[in-house]
Amino acid sequence: MVQPHRNAFLEQGNRAAMTLFAAVTIITLWQSRLEVIAAPPGKAAADKISSTAGDVQPAAVTPLSLAYVPRDAYMLAAIRPRVILKNEAFAPLNDFLSRQNDLKRHVGIPLGQIEQITLIQFTSEDETPARVFHLIRSDDAAEMTKVLQPDPEERVYAGRKYACGKPDSANKTCVFTDNQIVVVTDNEEDLRRLMIAGSEGAFKAKWTQEWQLSSDADAFLLANIKAIRSLEVLEGNVFKLAFAMLGVPPEFNFVIEASTVSVTIRIADKVHVKVRRDSRHQEDAQKNCDSLKSVVELFQVVMSTQRSEASKDPTNQGAELLKLIDLVDSLLDTMTIQGDDRSVSASTAITLEDVSRIVKAAIAASVSD
Repeated sequence: MVQPHRNAFLEQGNRAAMTLFAAVTIITLWQSRLEVIAAPPGKAAADKISSTAGDVQPAAVTPLSLAYVPRDAYMLAAIRPRVILKNEAFAPLNDFLSRQNDLKRHVGIPLGQIEQITLIQFTSEDETPARVFHLIRSDDAAEMTKVLQPDPEERVYAGRKYACGKPDSANKTCVFTDNQIVVVTDNEEDLRRLMIAGSEGAFKAKWTQEWQLSSDADAFLLANIKAIRSLEVLEGNVFKLAFAMLGVPPEFNFVIEASTVSVTIRIADKVHVKVRRDSRHQEDAQKNCDSLKSVVELFQVVMSTQRSEASKDPTNQGAELLKLIDLVDSLLDTMTIQGDDRSVSASTAITLEDVSRIVKAAIAASVSD
């Protein structure tokens, strides 16, 4: 089936946001020296943050916003492009993005003028997540809207105006603006749900507690595993059955049985990364540790396979990928694992020099010669 025309923004701007998050989250996490730290449940927010080793609490940081996030979302990712791109450690990434000639033309403004990008997944049918942009200047909202929806038709819902493509337009992107916030979706129904969520969004939803505790982060990923399990396609034991049919080892049930899984990144004199897995019920602490250890060992087996594949590539991409795989393997060898009956948390710190080296290698491994 031929897909309808998609706004080039979805191919460039949204990809850029995901590239930023991937570069900061996955790459940094893989290459760092990792320690897993237990975070006792039931403590006050301030106690949790201040008592967790490796956490950084920058002063006067605007909290990551949950504005226009529906309460029933199941995957959220937020990143601060302005903060990350101005850091010298990410200069290679900034340079790489600046050389994407069409990027600004499709996004409307430079990524460095965006304070926060939130990616939201809340329906299983969406090909791309909804996007919420928090801009530094309210004047940029109009420019971004023009680029995202160049053939707009103004509509009204719940007393608020928004823009979608005209009925005969190939561009179906819908955009809603609220001062310095720009909300973007691929279809009108999704936009209406985000508009109703409003400026408070999912702030009071129970599953976003970890987001609120990590609101000073520079990048954050939160998976609502409970909501994922409730999706129709995952009802009953279908999820585990699918894993079995695909040959996925049972150790990954450790993730399925979680309540939420989150990744928190803060940038200071070093890049600090924290990974947390919360359980929906009490579990044996030793079981938590053993399960995570099994997952780590499985990843090392997978990396051995990837190392064999990468070595077949005679180009620079293959060489850089091998370097990254070796660093990942070294990382996993140094992991120490601790946990309690409700959660397992992982934290790491990596120097800015190492981050810069990692970003360069990752870009080189992902770009064709």
